[in-house]
Amino acid sequence: ALILAIGNFIRPDAIVYLVPYLVYFFLQLLAQPLKFWRRNFAGFIIIIAVFTFTGSILSTAVKVNHINDVGMINPDPYNRLAVGLHLASNGRYSNDVNNQIKQLTQKQKYTRPQASLKITKDNLHTLSQTRKRDLLNFFAYKQALYAFGIFDGLNFPLGYFSSYHSFLYKLLSWLNSGYILIVFIFALVGFWKTDYRQQLLKIILPFIIFVGLFSNIFNEVQYRYSFAIQPIIFILASIGFNYLLNKVRAKINV
Repeated sequence: ALILAIGNFIRPDAIVYLVPYLVYFFLQLLAQPLKFWRRNFAGFIIIIAVFTFTGSILSTAVKVNHINDVGMINPDPYNRLAVGLHLASNGRYSNDVNNQIKQLTQKQKYTRPQASLKITKDNLHTLSQTRKRDLLNFFAYKQALYAFGIFDGLNFPLGYFSSYHSFLYKLLSWLNSGYILIVFIFALVGFWKTDYRQQLLKIILPFIIFVGLFSNIFNEVQYRYSFAIQPIIFILASIGFNYLLNKVRAKINV
């Protein structure tokens, strides 16, 4: 809950990652109501409380430091969709979308959410007319950037650095992408070798990763938005790494 609350601070949509927990607890309540009330209800309350309390503290800090008068509340919830479904920018931050919003708000007197909603609908229409191959490339690009930082994923935190040391910046980008790719492979091994009775590792954590990848299809994509689920991937990767390490040790009798 603490990790997801901090992830929600990085990008206020990490609340969707609570959905797997809510679904899991709901199914537990239906399947084993007595066990739920005896063993799982306290955990359910703690997760919700920690997420809400941490989010409130961070939102208050945003207000106090005059970063945003409404804290972490997003006054334009459709903007992430308007950008995320923009084919020309591959779903990344786009000055073109911002200019369209300005034109609609200034010349046609749209409110900002109305302008973003209109652009979202226009983008959906454009995608519906796009060839299947181009659509697949569009969504594959977004997932590669989100999950592995491929396609200049470090531009947001280190973009200024690229103008001074372009070679070093490219090297760091590729090392980061390679590192995360290896972690994902270990995570797949960890998921594969986890016992089905370990429901947290076999069901909930993979479901959270899936929710992150799925929501990325529609939302604006930046590599840093995946930071909310990376600690979960690391947990599964540690299991996979430990499994493979024990296999190697057994073969060489260490």
